[in-house]
Amino acid sequence: MKVTSKILSALLTIALLVPVIPNTANASFETQAMDLTPEMAGFIVDDYEAKPVNYYPNEIDDVLVNPYMGLVPWARSKNYTQPHSMVYMPILWKDLEPERGEFNWEGIESANNISYWKSKGVKINIRFYMDDPDGKKHMDIPQWLYDGMGENKGTEYAMPDGNKGFSPNYSDPYLIQEHERVIKALAQRYNDDPSIAFIQIGSIGHWGEYHCWPYLENDGGPSGDFPPEEIADQYLIHYVNNFDNDKLCMRRNTSQSKKYGMGLFNDMIGDTPSLDDDWGWLSHIKYGYDDEVGTFQPADPDFWKYGPAGGEFANGSADWYVVSDTIDETIRQVVTSHTSWIGPCCPSDLSGKKYQSGIDRLLKTIGYRYVIKETTHPDCASADTVITVDMDWENKGIAPFYFDWKVKVGLANDNGVVTSSVVNDDIREWLPGDIDVKANLEIPADLPNGDYKVVVGIIDPATDKPGVNLAIDGKRADGWYELDTLTIMDGVSSSENPTFGPTATPTLNPTAEPTQVPTQAPTQNPTLEPTSVPTWNPTDRPTEAPTWAPTQAPTAYPTNEPTSAPTDEPSQAPTAEPTMAPTAAPTTVPTSSPNDDPISQFVKRLYLLCMGREADASGLNFWREKLINKEFTGAQAGAHFFLSSEFTAKEYSDEEYLEHLYQVMMGRKSDSGGMKYWGDLLKSGVGRQYVLNGFITSKEFGKICKSYGIELGVYTPTEGSSRSLKLSQFVGRLYNCTMKRSFDSEGINFWCDGLYKKTQSVTSMCRYFYLSDEFKSFNTSDLEYLNRLYATFFGRTQEDDPSGFYFWLNALKNDPNWTRERVLYFFIDSPEFSRIKAQFGL
Repeated sequence: MKVTSKILSALLTIALLVPVIPNTANASFETQAMDLTPEMAGFIVDDYEAKPVNYYPNEIDDVLVNPYMGLVPWARSKNYTQPHSMVYMPILWKDLEPERGEFNWEGIESANNISYWKSKGVKINIRFYMDDPDGKKHMDIPQWLYDGMGENKGTEYAMPDGNKGFSPNYSDPYLIQEHERVIKALAQRYNDDPSIAFIQIGSIGHWGEYHCWPYLENDGGPSGDFPPEEIADQYLIHYVNNFDNDKLCMRRNTSQSKKYGMGLFNDMIGDTPSLDDDWGWLSHIKYGYDDEVGTFQPADPDFWKYGPAGGEFANGSADWYVVSDTIDETIRQVVTSHTSWIGPCCPSDLSGKKYQSGIDRLLKTIGYRYVIKETTHPDCASADTVITVDMDWENKGIAPFYFDWKVKVGLANDNGVVTSSVVNDDIREWLPGDIDVKANLEIPADLPNGDYKVVVGIIDPATDKPGVNLAIDGKRADGWYELDTLTIMDGVSSSENPTFGPTATPTLNPTAEPTQVPTQAPTQNPTLEPTSVPTWNPTDRPTEAPTWAPTQAPTAYPTNEPTSAPTDEPSQAPTAEPTMAPTAAPTTVPTSSPNDDPISQFVKRLYLLCMGREADASGLNFWREKLINKEFTGAQAGAHFFLSSEFTAKEYSDEEYLEHLYQVMMGRKSDSGGMKYWGDLLKSGVGRQYVLNGFITSKEFGKICKSYGIELGVYTPTEGSSRSLKLSQFVGRLYNCTMKRSFDSEGINFWCDGLYKKTQSVTSMCRYFYLSDEFKSFNTSDLEYLNRLYATFFGRTQEDDPSGFYFWLNALKNDPNWTRERVLYFFIDSPEFSRIKAQFGL
């Protein structure tokens, strides 16, 4: 007798259903079906239905040496104590082309050990420049170039710190002409070389840093003339026209760097004022700035999404910035600027306990860092088919990968990878955060039956081999990462709508058959019940809230706004209330008297635009004194006004609230796009304090504070729904899917605060929602109950999986062993809900 897998599965299922579904089969059939004869035990599988399996790689905390990130020491030396994947090669024009048209490539590359570094797979970071100050009188452009320039050839300088040099006249036509030619030659040599990582645009300024400081005579200047924008842009375009844009980096943001998506580098990492002050590198990027000739250069805060952030430590002293007293500030700076690489001044030659901890923290922070958290694919497949491998990745770094390398998934045996397929994702778009990856793996027709390891790798196009280390276990000697196993066998089929259950029926063991119904008596505790659930019998509904329910919120979902003022509002702040609340914020501020100081004007502006009234004398004096004494920053003062009982008592709608934020924090009316963006966040569950902080950190409010001579500072939200964007949206979604209503302020803050502080778990929260008095009051039918479970834990409807849906519906209606609580446990523990939680960082 030939027994197929489907026949056997049907027999087993009937046997399992006999005790709990009357009149479907003879009860004795269970013994006959389960007690297989030797003939049946040797059945021929000609139609095996594949089941999904899940795999969870183990994350590691190692320092990863990866391309295009990390430390970038000088190429001229070889022996460094710290790991690195790039080196820095400076090129001075005088060294590259001592005679016009005669390029000293061999000499430049030999001095920088380029053959050695290429043999090690180390990539090269290049900066071409023509002004390198040092302690002796000299010139860094070739003599033939100097001789060919016009009457105004440039400026010979000597700085107060002893550095000397020559700053050429960047506006000279001959210099511009020859610069275009030499950059073209540079590109012909290096643009298509896969060993070249980045080209730093260093043609203008001292050290190629796009400045000619000092400028004034009493500072030791002038030390050169910075060219006007139309001249400086010509130098930039020479690079753009000859190099691929993904290689280019600049010292400062300009209209051209923004236009062409260039990276930026900060050669003063570690020095806080030169990063954060008004004249600092990051401030220029966030808000824009007037360059050295008075031309405004636009802000480019998102540059790191398209081009890398790099630079070197300040003052030539990397050891200052990686010790215990300074490493926290260094980490803050690199995180804020999304830094990928640091050099040539970097701690590559440091070692020992004093430095290693800080260096390791730095190396595990900068750049990208990929983790695979979960994979899902069928357990079996036939040859000459295509299977889908779903992968949940996360970039735990602070920057993306900037080159078009491909991800591949494949199958491997002991002899190596036997087949692989390219994933249709652009990893340059993998910003920090979660990434859902769907890979289609083609199984060759001639692949022999057997067990194969599923492998994954990010492929270096120069070698066609994996070239990126992942922060997970499982790396093979060939660079691929092993995940779990796939069996290739004949006669495997798959079904989007399985016969006996949903495609992702939750089970405690993901590889177990999800369709079997337990046969134990209804009075017994189910053996498959998760060990972390409460110990009561799930077949009996609790008559009161479970022990993990919050005692302060007996209804689970309060509907009234908190009546108390925010806890961080100063007790001594004026509490006077206007006689009536204005219906809209005023759009203009009266001109203050000439005797008003700027800080008083700032306070009056807050009262008028935020409260809709003139400042009272006590309130004006209170805030003026606090701001003058720097007890409050502009950010903190603005936040206190919006969090005050006077403002919250007005009970503004979301639209009115946002309009006030636009008026106060941006000095203008709202725009439709911005109103929709912030409004959608508020509707999704995000707290008002989160939105308030978004406006406070805007460049517009920064400029407003600066115009009044007030430090912007920072404000930290305190309410639960404003601590984390993803947590708030997760809880808001739970209200919508479970209760079919919007959240209330007190309830969402309670749950978000619990999740954030880890006093509540996602599991306990979900159970409490479904076991609450509010949910019981709905008196949902089994059909509606399942619809809400599907929406909450699967993110889909019964129409998406009719066979699975009615499996559960039949179990609820006909099997007393399947109580609603029991079904709820399975949905909470399902792989599908795990993927949904992962999308929200849970």
